Amino acid sequence: MDMFEEGKAPEALEPTVVRHQWTFSRHAMACPFEVLMNAGQYVGGPEAALSALELVGELEAKWSVFQEESELSRWNRLPEKLAMELTADTARLIDAGLDLAEKTGGAFDITTGHLTKAWGFYRREGRFPSQEQIESAIQATGCQHLSWDSDKRKLSKQVALLEINPGAIGKGMALDLAAERFRRQGMVDVFLHAGQSSALAMGQRQDGTGRKGWAVLLRHPYRKNEVLGEFHLQDQALGTSGAAQQFFYFQGKRYGHILDPRTGMPAMHWQSVTVVAPTATQADGIATACFVMDPEELQRFALANPEFGMVAVGHDSSRGPSPIHAYNLASDLWYPAR
Repeated sequence: MDMFEEGKAPEALEPTVVRHQWTFSRHAMACPFEVLMNAGQYVGGPEAALSALELVGELEAKWSVFQEESELSRWNRLPEKLAMELTADTARLIDAGLDLAEKTGGAFDITTGHLTKAWGFYRREGRFPSQEQIESAIQATGCQHLSWDSDKRKLSKQVALLEINPGAIGKGMALDLAAERFRRQGMVDVFLHAGQSSALAMGQRQDGTGRKGWAVLLRHPYRKNEVLGEFHLQDQALGTSGAAQQFFYFQGKRYGHILDPRTGMPAMHWQSVTVVAPTATQADGIATACFVMDPEELQRFALANPEFGMVAVGHDSSRGPSPIHAYNLASDLWYPAR
């Protein structure tokens, strides 16, 4: 997925003009975060963009499970039944994770830390675990094992090995919180993205084309020169889930890093799933959930949730190109290439 066609933006926290557009960037959460603004539209726009990117860095320091003293790392080390009071931002992350788990029937789950470690993806060293290890990890996975007092913002676990892994929604939540800073300052035409897999489009790009919102290309997850279509996003978010980057082979079979929390096994049904949703947190979480669903389950979910648009790319066959399944997408939102 490409956020814009001009090419890769600089990673330095400095504005550059690209077709009457300012781009600001920083590295966080293992990917580049970028803010795109119409050049000169807002007084104080550059300062607001840098402030939003600083917020992303602050959230990473709270949520990263790779930083030992982050808020979530400290919670993950707690013994069972011992509650910890969370900061307001982290409480919103937990609320969102629990809501998505309920909405997707457990296809999305924020407590997959132990399961990710069992498969070796925690350190990007994929391996095939034993059946006993998979069963043990499943027993330490599941939002039903969390005790959450949202009023007091206190969270505890009922299973000792349970660990929160915010990877599937952390970037999306960071984009949503950053966008709130812009809205509070009256800045409504802004595009934000994280690693080109999570995006949030506010308002309109003023590029003279007259097209709606901000244009986002969707490319084939494995054939990057193949464009599958184009989204025109306005006050909407987009998330793409796929296993093209993290995987390993075992006995001649390919296993990706996105795990089904219900079975403990890597998802195998799709090459990628892209979701359009009202918020970036929802887009990321629903895309992850849909990626682990089989075709029939995904179709049922799409029909029951018309507020989410979806493009699912199936596996290639000898009969032709990758099959593409699109749901709940208006004609002025999604423009398929074929």
